[in-house]
Amino acid sequence: MAFLLGNDIHTMDRVLKRPSAYKPDRPLSDAVDIGIGGIMSTLGNKRDRFSGVIRAEASRQAVVRGALALYGADQRESTLSLLALLKSQDVFEQALEEVVNTHFGISDWTLPD
Repeated sequence: MAFLLGNDIHTMDRVLKRPSAYKPDRPLSDAVDIGIGGIMSTLGNKRDRFSGVIRAEASRQAVVRGALALYGADQRESTLSLLALLKSQDVFEQALEEVVNTHFGISDWTLPD
């Protein structure tokens, strides 16, 4: 999922844009939620990881998209260094939602519970 989002690859979109089989209120496939859940557990669960100043919408999206591209290329340390530029975990989560929604051309996807 990180590779697809980070590199703006849309070859799997038609499969991933199917609504959840188990949660009809979710606009994307369960695979998206699972993939993003994995990204969150690896990259976004430490509030002290985020110590930068970036929080503006365009900037935070660019940082997250770049971090996802790095993570998708198995460059974890560079990914974490880039994410450290973000102001907070909340900014990271907001940007991740924005990147997913923009990628799939929707506006109602939110991070899984």
